[in-house]
Amino acid sequence: MRILALVVVMALFIESKAQETTTFILIRHAEKAKDNTSDPDLSPEGKQRAEALATMLDRSTIASIYSTNFKRTQQTVLPVAQAKGLAIQTYQHAEINWLQKIARENPGKIILMVGHSNTIPDIANTLLGEKKFEQYPDTLYNQMLVIPYSEKGKPTVLVLTF
Repeated sequence: MRILALVVVMALFIESKAQETTTFILIRHAEKAKDNTSDPDLSPEGKQRAEALATMLDRSTIASIYSTNFKRTQQTVLPVAQAKGLAIQTYQHAEINWLQKIARENPGKIILMVGHSNTIPDIANTLLGEKKFEQYPDTLYNQMLVIPYSEKGKPTVLVLTF
């Protein structure tokens, strides 16, 4: 199943390169520790999921990684950032207009973005130009949205699990 998902994602990446679109990979942070703080670390399960994400994206050519400024989001993409030698750039969700700027500045590139149960659906909806996704339930940590975005034409979305 994972191999099939990876083949589909890779085919999508190749297609996005040919069309000079920017491919956004959107994920929610992995499972967080239940320590009753506003900025918890990842739980042991979350750390395993972060490693699984890095393994899944090992052969992809990610150009940039974006995260909110919380430990759980940063820790989710840290294994990918370390493997790719990339810095994790922070973003503020309230400033969604920068998504189109990122797309224009990165034609044909792949952007990995991690957020939260309420922000990732909003970002996906903004890129798609329609409300297709609702806020994620608190138990959903394994969904990946792959959106090849271009200002020309209507974007599509591939929904995967990892």
